[in-house]
Formats: sequence, C-alpha cells, structure tokens
Amino acid sequence: MPRDLFSDALTRLRNALRVNKQTVIIPFSNLNYSFSNILLEEHLLEKKTILSKKYIKLEGLKFYNKKSDHTLFNFFKNCQRLSKPSNRLYIKAGDIPLIDNGLGFVILSTSYGLMTGKKARALNIGGELLCQFNFQ
Repeated sequence: MPRDLFSDALTRLRNALRVNKQTVIIPFSNLNYSFSNILLEEHLLEKKTILSKKYIKLEGLKFYNKKSDHTLFNFFKNCQRLSKPSNRLYIKAGDIPLIDNGLGFVILSTSYGLMTGKKARALNIGGELLCQFNFQ
C-alpha cells in the first residue's frame, strides 16, 4: 500500500483515462473522499460508491468538451500534484493561480476542508495547494 494515497488516486485516474476506462477504484481516505466530492461538484464524475473501508469506486469519468471549438480534451491527462509530503506548498488567498484563463482549476486543502481555487478565492482563504488540472 502506498504511503501517499492522494497521489496514488491521481495516478489511477490518469491511467484509467489513458486506456478509456470509465470506472476506476481508488484507495479510501478522507482526502480522497473529499476529492471525489469535488469531482462530482465539477461534473467530471457521474457516481461514486464506497466499496469498503479501503476503496472508493468512481464511475462515469467524463471528458471535457471545450465549447469554443468542440474538441474533446482528456481532463485528467494534465493533472499535476503540486504539494507533496516531502515538499508542502502553501499559498495565500491572493496568490491562488488562475489555470488556463479559468478553464482549469486547482484544489486546495484549507481549514474549511478541500475546495477548488475559485471557491477559496471567493471565501478569501488560502491553504495547501494540492493539485492542478489544465488542458494543455
């Protein structure tokens, strides 16, 4: 079992979408559970199911359709883990990056829980910058 379950979950998502799988099973942790809630809120996931105390099943992984030219982008292909257990990255509310002119997003761990950068900017709170999703 890997030590960093969040990085393991991101890698499993990337690998599943590279082979066009619509379902993936990730290890259960409170961080991964909150992460799956954000994916549901952002409409990148249709359904999640807790299989046991060890695993979460994510179903209906979606591809993002950019409205300007109707090109399908693989959303998880370019997700990047920013803060790592060996090198934590904390930012203030004013320093939250805008990814791809608002098309992409970042996920932060704040004192109010896990949230997207847009929501953290609206609440004017900073936190640990966990990962970013973009289309490049």
